[in-house]
Amino acid sequence: MDTYIERLYQERSELRRLINNLEAFIISGKVAEIAVVQLSLLNIQHSAMKTYMACLEERISWIERTVA
Repeated sequence: MDTYIERLYQERSELRRLINNLEAFIISGKVAEIAVVQLSLLNIQHSAMKTYMACLEERISWIERTVA
């Protein structure tokens, strides 16, 4: 069974992969093929994912400091 911190590490890794995929799509030029509304929503999603990542990083950092 995974520990709490291991699950957070896994969650961070998966989120990092999703952010990287979304950023690769955004810079690929393929965004020109989607509707403006969809592009706006993707940008909002990207921002939310980065905020989520920052929160995960803080949670992990706090746990690592208090456990060590």
